Amino acid sequence: MSVANFFKVLPDEGGKVVAFALLAGLLQMGVAIGMVAADSMFLSQLGVAQLPLVFIAMPIVMAVYAPIYSGLVAWLGPSGLFKVTIVLLVAGGGLIGWGADAWGDQRIYLFAARIYAGLWFIALYTLFWNLADDYFSIQDGKRLYGLISAGSSAGAMIGGLLVSALAGIVPTGKLFLLWAASALVTWPFLLVVLRRFKPIGQDDTPDSGDSSPLEVLRSLGKALSGSSFALLIACVCFAMVALSSVIEYLAMGVFAEQRGAAQLAELLGGLHAIAGAATLVINLFFFNRLVGWIGVGSTALVVPTAYLAAFVLFFLAPGMPAAVFGFFAFQTLFVSIEYNNINLLYNALPNQTKRQLRTFVEAFAEPLATASAGVLLFYLAGDLETSVFSMGGMFGALLAVGIASLIRGGYLRSLSVNLRADWLDFANPRKLWLTQWSAEDAERMRALASEASRDQRLLAVDLLWRLGDPEARVLLLDFLTDATPQEAELLRPAIAGLMTDNDTKALAETLLWLESEAAPHDPRVLEAFTSLGAFPVRQFAQWQRSQEPAQRAAIAAASWHGPKIDDSQVAIEHIKQLFNGEGESRRMGIRALGDFREARFAAEVFPFLRDEDRATRVEAFRALNKIASPSTPHIIQQLLPILRVAENEERLIILDVARKVGDVSSVAELLWSAEHFSAAENRKLESMLREMGLKTIPQLIRVAREPAAPFHARSLAVRSLSRLSLPQLLLIADDLLGQELSRAEHALAAHRSLVVRAGDGLGQAVLSRYYRDAAAEGLEFVLELLSLIGKLPDFELIRAMLSFANPRDRANAIETIEQSCSRSLFARIQGLIQSTVSDSGLVVVESDAHLSAEQILRNAAQSDVPLEVTAGILSLHEARLADGATLVKERLEHRAHARLSECFVSMLTYFAERERGTGGSEHPLHRLHSLIQAAFFGDTRIMAIEFLAHHGSWQAWQAGETVYAPGDDAESLFVLARGEVTLSAEGREQTVGAGATFGQRVLMGEEQRQEFATTSGCQCVVLSAATVMRGIEVFPSLGVGLYQFKTQPALAL
Repeated sequence: MSVANFFKVLPDEGGKVVAFALLAGLLQMGVAIGMVAADSMFLSQLGVAQLPLVFIAMPIVMAVYAPIYSGLVAWLGPSGLFKVTIVLLVAGGGLIGWGADAWGDQRIYLFAARIYAGLWFIALYTLFWNLADDYFSIQDGKRLYGLISAGSSAGAMIGGLLVSALAGIVPTGKLFLLWAASALVTWPFLLVVLRRFKPIGQDDTPDSGDSSPLEVLRSLGKALSGSSFALLIACVCFAMVALSSVIEYLAMGVFAEQRGAAQLAELLGGLHAIAGAATLVINLFFFNRLVGWIGVGSTALVVPTAYLAAFVLFFLAPGMPAAVFGFFAFQTLFVSIEYNNINLLYNALPNQTKRQLRTFVEAFAEPLATASAGVLLFYLAGDLETSVFSMGGMFGALLAVGIASLIRGGYLRSLSVNLRADWLDFANPRKLWLTQWSAEDAERMRALASEASRDQRLLAVDLLWRLGDPEARVLLLDFLTDATPQEAELLRPAIAGLMTDNDTKALAETLLWLESEAAPHDPRVLEAFTSLGAFPVRQFAQWQRSQEPAQRAAIAAASWHGPKIDDSQVAIEHIKQLFNGEGESRRMGIRALGDFREARFAAEVFPFLRDEDRATRVEAFRALNKIASPSTPHIIQQLLPILRVAENEERLIILDVARKVGDVSSVAELLWSAEHFSAAENRKLESMLREMGLKTIPQLIRVAREPAAPFHARSLAVRSLSRLSLPQLLLIADDLLGQELSRAEHALAAHRSLVVRAGDGLGQAVLSRYYRDAAAEGLEFVLELLSLIGKLPDFELIRAMLSFANPRDRANAIETIEQSCSRSLFARIQGLIQSTVSDSGLVVVESDAHLSAEQILRNAAQSDVPLEVTAGILSLHEARLADGATLVKERLEHRAHARLSECFVSMLTYFAERERGTGGSEHPLHRLHSLIQAAFFGDTRIMAIEFLAHHGSWQAWQAGETVYAPGDDAESLFVLARGEVTLSAEGREQTVGAGATFGQRVLMGEEQRQEFATTSGCQCVVLSAATVMRGIEVFPSLGVGLYQFKTQPALAL
């Protein structure tokens, strides 16, 4: 195992880690030299009794420093401020070092030196880690902060050794010159870091440069009040620094007994060197493993517990052993564990105020804690015994343990809130925006509904109705007077609301309007009313002898529901005459038959469900929707086979029929068909399943457990199950998690084995891509299931952050997942994230076990997943390991699902054509293979590409032919599978080969071609724009993946 692997450093991270570690080491070496020198001079000449005054002075100094720091950061930026700080360190160290001869025994000089060292001890820490925070995410930090802190510890150790070696040789005050020299050496390393490495992406809001100190404090107060986690962080830092000051006071009091400045410098230098070495070891070998083992939240408990032990030791046995233990508690554990862990906890602070809050904690809260301890020690040190301070320290440490426990519980919640704050939520809840709806808004909307353009009036009327506006009914009826059938169809829910209004007076007024001259005269508009049982008598009397199909259909519906026996016969005669006609006549006959609402007439409608005319099909679906009821399960059984190939409007109607029928036996088939549902269709199916209730649970569990079921189907099943019966889901959750993780891990292993052989044939290339994306979908299913059972917050947010966020938010999402899982579960999830999420920042040791490629192919050939089994059989055939046709026939001998049978029949045709030497290139797998080779679909999941391939077509052009020319209608984009195409326009020309895409500007609204596309012979997969747009509705990630091409011209010359 290499050193980089041992320390979990990625190949491109080594240089950055070394650079930051050296920078931290040089800074800390100077701080260690300055602190030891200042402490030695101060304690030997003024005594430990004066040390609390330094503690009291520190918050005053920091109160002046913090606004200056904020202003300089806004003016110069973090890097510019860092450069200024180095200059100040050189100048300050030189001044104090050269002034030691003249002022070394003066009280003000000793206080100034000690406060100067304390200031930079805090300021350099804040400045360095704010800089590092811009270059490392939380996942990077958990692996690498320990290594960077190891550089800091090494610097402290070297600084301590230098002081010990020079004690008695160089006057203590002159050691500040050594600090100035180390700062001078730091300069080139800082420049290397700033020039060589770039900050990672982040969404933090930059600090305001013109904020006054009062405004800064006000904004900090607002940030603290708005984040309980930030308040907890401030409290624990306050408590730990205050306790550290008490421990330091107790330890220094023991060390200073009967020792001069040189002796004390030698002792403290040695102790600092040992503490630095111990800190180095902890940082290098233990911190990242500790955090990985117990988590960031639990690590917050370690140092408060150690402090509690230190105070107990001071209480029971005060002396050198207790002083040494206390010294190492705050100089080693506090520095190596608490500091590093706080840096990780800062990632859960609100993004918009993270820098302000960190500045507040480190520049205000911590010095204030030091001052509080200083005041207490200054006034009580002469009157109280060490045991009393120890007892108080024990109570303080217990309080710190309690706060750390709250941090442990609040860390995950804060991470979730922080992620959600960056989430652009288009699903604005109705209750939220209703609170923002004012009387002025309503008045303006009413004006639009009366006077605006037709399309704006339509939207305004619909919105006012949905809001329950008191004027909505009048405005709706006014709009319907001259509405078109298309407009009436869009307003059908509002019309249904009119006819089911519980207000008797309002309903009477609506019926009177329907009989008035203001009522619409188009029977296709009136159908929205007649389908609900409202028949305008005056209109019908005028239509009795009409030959207009729509009017005759309305008469037929009214007659069927008439009071006389002969009316039914009249209605049937009208229907027969309408069916004997063509086009519009048949469609109106179907509509009227639906208005009869008689189940026995459903069979008359079934033949029209597969009619070539789209309008006729839609009318047939609508008629069955009117007829559907719980007593008509045969209707949904007729519609289910059509569901997968139906168009958008037809699918929504079928789902409405399924809701009305409520047939439990159809649930599984509905879920399987959801593979290609849009978000709106998924929501409608979920709503239907909730309405059907607990009787759907066995079917939901069956689909959720079915490995061959599409990802969308299983996702819908577990979501619906969580809403219907969460205890049932909890009972099977562990089994589902284990099975899904095993399948995903197997898919990942199969992909790794096949990817090196992907060039061996079309089938293996497709199968390798399938396994890669199957592992990614398995990961998503696991995360969604964890969210549904309450272990993980907001699955949609986590998925989006993993897929599309910047590195910092992606790392925070991974941290949220880790904090939500057990160690063993996250270890498995971590492997999938590392392999399927780009730039995850995780280091996972991959298994050395590799599956046999032949065994993978044979297993795939026995799968029940259509794409997997098709690619597996073709791969075995191409590798000459088996005869493809024979394998297909063997699978057909076993009773297979209808979808499998379809793909097997398609494959038999393909193999037969190949054997005869004809065709064979138009199998969907060939289109799929061509699409996955195209860079245009490089980041698209194969399930989305399979959808495109299924709905695309294969087309060939001979040499010299023109694919399209300027002015041609733009309807499709082309993916070049073989050959070359030359694109030319305005004297520019470009030739593209296999894997290229052209004509893609059609996705951006291009209606006519702008360039020539000619070929010397080529074959392309042709995808209509409508197919791609539908694919984006079904697979939103497809749209995100294609977005990168939006600003590219169709001709990249």
